[in-house]
Amino acid sequence: EAILCEGQIDVIKCHQAGFDTAVAAQGTAFTEDHARALRHYADSVKLLFDADTAGQDAAMKTAGLLIAFEFEVSVVRMPPGHDPDSLIAEKGADALRAVLDCAGSSVAFQIEILSERERERNAGGGGRLRVASAVLQTIARASKEVQKEQLLQEASERLKVSVAALRADMKSVKPVPLREPQAEQASRGRPAAQGGAGPAQRAAPQPASRPDAAPPRTEVALCEFLAQLDND
Repeated sequence: EAILCEGQIDVIKCHQAGFDTAVAAQGTAFTEDHARALRHYADSVKLLFDADTAGQDAAMKTAGLLIAFEFEVSVVRMPPGHDPDSLIAEKGADALRAVLDCAGSSVAFQIEILSERERERNAGGGGRLRVASAVLQTIARASKEVQKEQLLQEASERLKVSVAALRADMKSVKPVPLREPQAEQASRGRPAAQGGAGPAQRAAPQPASRPDAAPPRTEVALCEFLAQLDND
């Protein structure tokens, strides 16, 4: 099981406090390339993000991405105003261990956060429909029927809606692509004039693929470069 944090300082503090499975993306948003790499080392992830709105949004987005890569995902609700670094500094490693032990499923977290926001807007019944729609978008990312069924069961209990109704609605759900369509098109590679790809094409992200697919081309390029060095 990996503990996924937002920042490198959080990771360092976690390791110093004894949580040596903590990792983070290197100063960028968590992507499917990160998920693919992490899949070689873990099959479950606890998201340990900040307690603010941005952290909550990042946790929900990242959870959906991880579900698409067949991870079992749980989310830690940090005390208001804290991140892992500040919690460890103020209250010690035991405080962080306590919140990690209370981590709930990603679906439960999403329903709880979105429902709180709808109540603040006084949205009524329409808010409940929006929450259900967002949750179905997340569940639809699951590629395994067992995982999908498990998440539907939990959503049913939390939303107080039958599994049959959720399953029927999910038939019309089209998950938002992990990558933007423009990036997806660019990543397939169009022939470049005057030979070779231009800067924009070289920087284009790779389309999503299975965890057991070939490694990202940037990693291959780095290996090829290292192999050509005189002092290899």
